[in-house]
Amino acid sequence: MSSLAKSLRKYIRVYYHLLKINLISQLEYRSNFFVGFIVESGFLFTKIMYLVVLYNVDVTINGYSPDHMMLYVGTFSIVTAFYTGFIMINFYEIPGHVKNGTLDMFITKPISTQFLVTLRKSNFALAMSNLIGGIVMVIIACSRIGGEIDAYNLIGYLALIICGIVMSYALFLLPQLLSFWVVETKALIGLADRAWDFNTMPMVIFPKWFQRIGTFILPIFAISNFPPMLLAGHMKIYLIIWAVASPFLFLYLVSKLWNIAIRSYTSASS
Repeated sequence: MSSLAKSLRKYIRVYYHLLKINLISQLEYRSNFFVGFIVESGFLFTKIMYLVVLYNVDVTINGYSPDHMMLYVGTFSIVTAFYTGFIMINFYEIPGHVKNGTLDMFITKPISTQFLVTLRKSNFALAMSNLIGGIVMVIIACSRIGGEIDAYNLIGYLALIICGIVMSYALFLLPQLLSFWVVETKALIGLADRAWDFNTMPMVIFPKWFQRIGTFILPIFAISNFPPMLLAGHMKIYLIIWAVASPFLFLYLVSKLWNIAIRSYTSASS
């Protein structure tokens, strides 16, 4: 147990230094930093325009008003901030590392190859706009919906957001692992990216069979649908248990698959 705690402290310390190095290097080229921030703000603006349309139409879907939709879009934006800023940019480089043989450089380091390859880079410019916009939307939506949001609901909401970030890491690393066996994976990875947007709206707008697949088989809805459902009082006990357990189950599975993929890796430079 003490060795696990020691190892955890080591990785937290290493990750802190990686974040610090990335932030310093980005601020050296401030114009690039602000351009990245503006571009990501443009994507956020398109999500806000969806909400403007919903408020103009003033339609309620399966009991979900435009205020509830704003809660979902805000939560989706918060999770997107962490995924795009700290995870996705690393995932996109994995096929290149495998194809060009640059993965060798990471395998020789005295630290987990999976940790180094999948979390080495971060982009604060991509994360900031979604994080700020998402928090503002959640606060506005909660104030308009009303009801009782106590400390327990808030802690539960934040805990499910952390679980959603873990799930986004585990679920979207899976298609990237195919690059160890298949040369061209752009089409599949592009399809997976399109699936990311399923969380923009409540999962209740989809058919029941699709909700079950997206909840229990490929739990895409566990990424950002569960936290607002908890705030709205729509989470049943079995869903809360699944929301907490499934990200770590999938993280364990993807870690095993990563080890299998690494064993099948043959350096392109050798």
